Amino acid sequence: MAPIPSTVHGSVAPIHSHKLAPTPEDTNLAISTPREDGASTPKVVSDVTVSTSSFIRKLQGLVKGLPENIPEALQSDKIAVFGGDPKGFDDPTIAADELWEVVLNNILKSTLGWGTEGNMDEIIRRGKWGLDGLVKFVTYFVEERGVNAVLFEAKLEYLIKAIEKTSVTIDYQEISS
Repeated sequence: MAPIPSTVHGSVAPIHSHKLAPTPEDTNLAISTPREDGASTPKVVSDVTVSTSSFIRKLQGLVKGLPENIPEALQSDKIAVFGGDPKGFDDPTIAADELWEVVLNNILKSTLGWGTEGNMDEIIRRGKWGLDGLVKFVTYFVEERGVNAVLFEAKLEYLIKAIEKTSVTIDYQEISS
Protein backbone atom coordinates (compact mmCIF):
# COMPACT_ATOMS: atom_id res chain seq x y z
CA MET A 1 0.00 0.00 0.00
CA ALA A 2 1.44 3.36 -1.03
CA PRO A 3 1.65 6.12 1.59
CA ILE A 4 -0.92 8.88 1.29
CA PRO A 5 0.57 12.37 1.38
CA SER A 6 -0.56 14.64 4.20
CA THR A 7 -3.05 17.42 3.52
CA VAL A 8 -2.34 19.05 6.88
CA HIS A 9 -0.05 22.07 6.78
CA GLY A 10 1.97 23.45 9.64
CA SER A 11 3.20 21.81 12.81
CA VAL A 12 0.95 18.95 13.96
CA ALA A 13 1.74 16.39 16.65
CA PRO A 14 1.89 12.80 15.38
CA ILE A 15 -0.98 10.44 16.10
CA HIS A 16 0.04 7.02 17.39
CA SER A 17 -2.08 3.90 17.06
CA HIS A 18 -0.79 2.35 20.27
CA LYS A 19 -1.21 3.33 23.87
CA LEU A 20 1.46 5.68 25.09
CA ALA A 21 2.20 5.50 28.78
CA PRO A 22 4.53 7.50 30.98
CA THR A 23 7.94 5.95 31.50
CA PRO A 24 9.45 5.65 34.97
CA GLU A 25 11.42 8.81 34.18
CA ASP A 26 8.15 10.73 33.62
CA THR A 27 7.20 11.65 37.16
CA ASN A 28 5.30 14.82 36.31
CA LEU A 29 2.63 15.37 33.69
CA ALA A 30 1.05 18.68 32.81
CA ILE A 31 -2.68 18.81 32.20
CA SER A 32 -4.79 21.84 31.41
CA THR A 33 -7.60 22.99 33.64
CA PRO A 34 -10.17 25.51 32.38
CA ARG A 35 -10.34 28.96 33.98
CA GLU A 36 -13.38 31.18 34.34
CA ASP A 37 -12.20 33.42 31.50
CA GLY A 38 -12.17 30.43 29.08
CA ALA A 39 -8.37 30.05 28.99
CA SER A 40 -6.62 27.07 30.51
CA THR A 41 -3.95 26.83 33.16
CA PRO A 42 -1.45 23.98 33.15
CA LYS A 43 -1.56 21.89 36.30
CA VAL A 44 1.26 19.49 37.22
CA VAL A 45 0.25 16.08 38.46
CA SER A 46 2.98 14.15 40.29
CA ASP A 47 3.53 10.42 40.62
CA VAL A 48 1.11 9.42 37.89
CA THR A 49 0.14 5.77 37.87
CA VAL A 50 -1.01 4.17 34.66
CA SER A 51 -4.38 2.53 35.13
CA THR A 52 -5.54 -0.50 33.21
CA SER A 53 -8.45 -0.42 30.82
CA SER A 54 -11.94 -0.67 32.27
CA PHE A 55 -12.35 -4.04 30.54
CA ILE A 56 -9.25 -5.46 32.23
CA ARG A 57 -10.40 -4.11 35.60
CA LYS A 58 -13.79 -5.76 35.06
CA LEU A 59 -12.19 -9.07 34.07
CA GLN A 60 -9.83 -8.93 37.07
CA GLY A 61 -12.74 -8.22 39.41
CA LEU A 62 -14.82 -11.09 38.05
CA VAL A 63 -11.91 -13.53 38.32
CA LYS A 64 -11.00 -12.40 41.84
CA GLY A 65 -14.65 -12.79 42.83
CA LEU A 66 -15.02 -16.36 41.60
CA PRO A 67 -16.69 -18.51 44.25
CA GLU A 68 -14.47 -20.97 46.12
CA ASN A 69 -16.42 -23.93 44.78
CA ILE A 70 -15.19 -23.21 41.23
CA PRO A 71 -12.43 -25.78 40.65
CA GLU A 72 -8.81 -24.76 40.30
CA ALA A 73 -7.44 -25.39 36.82
CA LEU A 74 -4.86 -28.05 36.11
CA GLN A 75 -2.10 -27.81 33.52
CA SER A 76 -4.07 -30.36 31.49
CA ASP A 77 -7.17 -28.12 31.26
CA LYS A 78 -7.97 -26.42 27.97
CA ILE A 79 -7.60 -22.92 29.45
CA ALA A 80 -4.13 -23.73 30.85
CA VAL A 81 -2.63 -22.49 27.57
CA PHE A 82 -2.83 -18.98 29.08
CA GLY A 83 -1.06 -19.96 32.33
CA GLY A 84 2.47 -19.62 30.98
CA ASP A 85 4.40 -16.51 30.04
CA PRO A 86 2.36 -14.49 27.51
CA LYS A 87 5.61 -13.41 25.83
CA GLY A 88 5.74 -16.94 24.42
CA PHE A 89 2.88 -15.95 22.10
CA ASP A 90 4.35 -12.58 21.22
CA ASP A 91 6.23 -11.67 18.07
CA PRO A 92 7.81 -8.24 18.55
CA THR A 93 8.27 -7.90 14.79
CA ILE A 94 4.50 -7.80 14.26
CA ALA A 95 2.48 -4.62 14.90
CA ALA A 96 -0.24 -4.82 17.57
CA ASP A 97 -3.19 -4.82 15.14
CA GLU A 98 -1.57 -7.51 12.99
CA LEU A 99 -0.65 -9.51 16.09
CA TRP A 100 -4.36 -9.79 16.86
CA GLU A 101 -5.14 -11.12 13.38
CA VAL A 102 -2.11 -13.38 12.98
CA VAL A 103 -1.73 -14.85 16.48
CA LEU A 104 -4.08 -13.84 19.28
CA ASN A 105 -7.49 -14.29 17.68
CA ASN A 106 -6.54 -17.84 16.61
CA ILE A 107 -5.37 -18.78 20.11
CA LEU A 108 -8.58 -17.47 21.65
CA LYS A 109 -10.74 -19.24 19.03
CA SER A 110 -8.99 -22.57 19.52
CA THR A 111 -9.33 -22.35 23.29
CA LEU A 112 -12.67 -20.63 23.80
CA GLY A 113 -14.51 -21.35 20.54
CA TRP A 114 -15.92 -19.02 17.92
CA GLY A 115 -18.64 -17.47 20.00
CA THR A 116 -21.43 -19.01 22.03
CA GLU A 117 -20.79 -22.66 21.21
CA GLY A 118 -17.95 -23.22 23.72
CA ASN A 119 -18.67 -25.04 26.98
CA MET A 120 -17.77 -22.35 29.50
CA ASP A 121 -18.28 -24.77 32.41
CA GLU A 122 -15.01 -26.40 31.31
CA ILE A 123 -13.26 -23.05 30.89
CA ILE A 124 -14.25 -21.29 34.11
CA ARG A 125 -11.51 -22.38 36.47
CA ARG A 126 -9.57 -20.55 39.17
CA GLY A 127 -5.82 -20.21 39.55
CA LYS A 128 -2.68 -19.70 37.49
CA TRP A 129 -3.70 -22.28 34.89
CA GLY A 130 -7.25 -20.95 34.84
CA LEU A 131 -8.74 -17.51 34.48
CA ASP A 132 -5.88 -15.85 36.39
CA GLY A 133 -3.66 -16.89 33.49
CA LEU A 134 -6.13 -15.45 30.98
CA VAL A 135 -6.16 -12.12 32.85
CA LYS A 136 -2.36 -12.05 32.77
CA PHE A 137 -2.40 -12.87 29.03
CA VAL A 138 -4.92 -10.15 28.17
CA THR A 139 -3.21 -7.58 30.40
CA TYR A 140 0.18 -8.22 28.79
CA PHE A 141 -1.09 -7.82 25.24
CA VAL A 142 -3.17 -4.73 26.00
CA GLU A 143 -0.72 -2.89 28.25
CA GLU A 144 2.65 -4.08 26.96
CA ARG A 145 1.93 -4.61 23.27
CA GLY A 146 -0.83 -2.07 22.69
CA VAL A 147 -3.46 -4.46 21.37
CA ASN A 148 -6.85 -2.75 21.57
CA ALA A 149 -8.76 -3.98 24.64
CA VAL A 150 -12.00 -3.78 22.63
CA LEU A 151 -10.82 -6.76 20.56
CA PHE A 152 -10.44 -8.88 23.69
CA GLU A 153 -13.70 -7.54 25.12
CA ALA A 154 -15.63 -8.63 22.02
CA LYS A 155 -13.92 -12.02 21.90
CA LEU A 156 -14.44 -12.73 25.60
CA GLU A 157 -18.01 -11.44 25.82
CA TYR A 158 -19.58 -14.92 26.07
CA LEU A 159 -17.05 -15.99 28.71
CA ILE A 160 -17.68 -12.82 30.74
CA LYS A 161 -21.44 -13.46 30.68
CA ALA A 162 -20.85 -17.05 31.78
CA ILE A 163 -18.61 -15.92 34.66
CA GLU A 164 -21.21 -13.37 35.74
CA LYS A 165 -23.95 -16.02 35.56
CA THR A 166 -21.83 -18.49 37.55
CA SER A 167 -21.15 -15.94 40.25
CA VAL A 168 -24.81 -14.89 40.47
CA THR A 169 -25.98 -18.53 40.47
CA ILE A 170 -23.55 -19.46 43.22
CA ASP A 171 -24.50 -16.40 45.29
CA TYR A 172 -28.20 -17.20 44.89
CA GLN A 173 -27.63 -20.83 45.88
CA GLU A 174 -25.71 -19.75 48.98
CA ILE A 175 -28.48 -17.34 49.98
CA SER A 176 -31.28 -19.87 49.45
CA SER A 177 -29.60 -22.68 51.41
